[in-house]
Amino acid sequence: MAMMVVGFRLGNDETGQQLTAVVTQSGYFHKNHGVYGRPGRYRCHYDPQRLPLEHPVQRSVAKLRELHGTQLRKGRSRSLIPPASVRVDVDEPDSNPEDVINAFVGAAPDEPKSLEDAVRVFYRAIGAPIPPLRQDRVARAWQVAQPRNSRAAQLLRTLTHGVPVTYSRGSAGFTVSVDAVRIRVGGAEGDLDRAGVTELHAALNAWLRLNAGKGESMR
Repeated sequence: MAMMVVGFRLGNDETGQQLTAVVTQSGYFHKNHGVYGRPGRYRCHYDPQRLPLEHPVQRSVAKLRELHGTQLRKGRSRSLIPPASVRVDVDEPDSNPEDVINAFVGAAPDEPKSLEDAVRVFYRAIGAPIPPLRQDRVARAWQVAQPRNSRAAQLLRTLTHGVPVTYSRGSAGFTVSVDAVRIRVGGAEGDLDRAGVTELHAALNAWLRLNAGKGESMR
């Protein structure tokens, strides 16, 4: 039985390292990394939990976006296989990561396309909700209210370029991408829905007001 997948392959010519990542329509996240021209290591991740009203693949697609941005920052900037959504002749969940990734590599067209465009084609093909185009969200973000400080403006520019904002201190941290806010504590992590993000934002503003002026002394 055929299924839709979306993915990409990035490489670094200086190190000879490449990474391939593919998300299937069931939400499985397959990865392969290694040296150019060699099989490399295959991995598969599947998280059946999802936020209310969230399509099963949206969590994995958010991870795909985050991985793409992380790999670009690490120097894997050569697009060996541009982002693409294709139909592959593989049956899931009986397939293994090698089957899925090899099928994607064999079917992916060699044509320039952004990851956002590929994701939209993928969502349309599987009947998942299609979020507004990123450029539309960028325009609204700057029109609704200008950030009140230079750091907020810098982070807004970072997010709108598809690069996640991450913070880690000890066992706690967070990752904010265009489509998700993920909190990490120890070995556990999870995404907040919009209501949770709104409540957290209000609580943090209240905390900053209560502790104004304490700065480094609170650490």
